[in-house]
Amino acid sequence: MTPTLIDHQTRFFAAAMGGPASFDDDHLTRVHTNRGINEDAWNAVVTVLSKTLHDFNIESDDIQAILSAVGSKKDFIVQAN
Repeated sequence: MTPTLIDHQTRFFAAAMGGPASFDDDHLTRVHTNRGINEDAWNAVVTVLSKTLHDFNIESDDIQAILSAVGSKKDFIVQAN
């Protein structure tokens, strides 16, 4: 993973969780348009995120809160087929 991608995803997760980050819904839509991010790609990222949170023994309620917050941004990222 490149430093740029790590920074991008860190800011995305912070924004999704309501923290101080520079991503709003319009920005998410604008930067993900025409990137070809489909349902399969989204599911792969969510699966990795969930596994990582479990691997670090994050509390189940916190995992659900994080996945719910990230999931609330799906419509701004995934392109309809």
